[in-house]
Amino acid sequence: MSTTTCPSCGTSIDDPSLRVCPNCGAALLQEPVPAATAAAGSSVPFDDVSQPFLQRFIDTAKMAFADPVRLFSNMPAEDITPPVVYGVITGTIGMLIGTLWHLLFGGLFSFAEGIGVEELAINTTVMVFLMLFSPIVVAVSLFIGAGIYHLMLLLVGDGSRGFGVTMRAVCYGYTPNLLAIVPICGGFVGGIWSLILVIMGGKFGHGTDWWRAILAYFLPMIVCCCLTLGLLSMLGVIGAVAD
Repeated sequence: MSTTTCPSCGTSIDDPSLRVCPNCGAALLQEPVPAATAAAGSSVPFDDVSQPFLQRFIDTAKMAFADPVRLFSNMPAEDITPPVVYGVITGTIGMLIGTLWHLLFGGLFSFAEGIGVEELAINTTVMVFLMLFSPIVVAVSLFIGAGIYHLMLLLVGDGSRGFGVTMRAVCYGYTPNLLAIVPICGGFVGGIWSLILVIMGGKFGHGTDWWRAILAYFLPMIVCCCLTLGLLSMLGVIGAVAD
C-alpha cells in the first residue's frame, strides 16, 4: 500500500485517498477529485450504498462518536443527499425523544405545580405539532445552519472545498442528538458534543486552521452580542439625555 507524508506535520499516512491530514488537518490533495473517485474513497460509511441502510447508519454514528477526525478527513464535496438524510434522521430522533421526555416530565411538574388542564392541553398540542413536523424543521435547520457556517468560514478566509463539505460537517455533527435518549442531561450533553463535532467537521473537512473553524462557528453569536450591547448602550444614553 502506498503511503504519503503530510507536508505540514510530517505524519506518515497509509490511506492515499485522504484529502487532509488526520493529525493536523493540513491539505494533502490540491487537485479536485472526480465525483466517482470521491464517492468510492469517502471516509463516511453512510456514503457506501452497497451496504444495508441500517448498517451504514450505525457505522457512521459509531465513527462520529469514536473517530470523528477520520470521519471528517475525507468527505466528498459532491452529492449532499446522503448527509442530509442522515442529519434529518438523527435530528428527528433527537427531537422526538426530547419532546417525549418534555411531555412526560413537564406533565408531572405541571400537575405538581397545580397548572390547569387547559394550559397543559395547549402545551401538549404544541409539542405534538412539533413532533409531526420535526423532519421538516430539522431539514430547514440543517440548511440554515450549514449556510450560515459556510458564510462565516468564507468571511474568515476558508471554506475552500465548498458548501457540500460544510453541509456534511453539520449533518454528521448532528449525531450526538441521539443522546437525547438519556433523560434530563442527554439533550444538553448532546448539544455541546454536536457543537464540537461541527467545528471539527469544518476544521478537518476544509483542512483549515482551528481558530478559523472556531471563530466561524461563534462569529454570528459574537456579532449579535455586540449589536445587543450597542443597542442597550444607545438606549441608555437616550434615556439619560431624556431625563
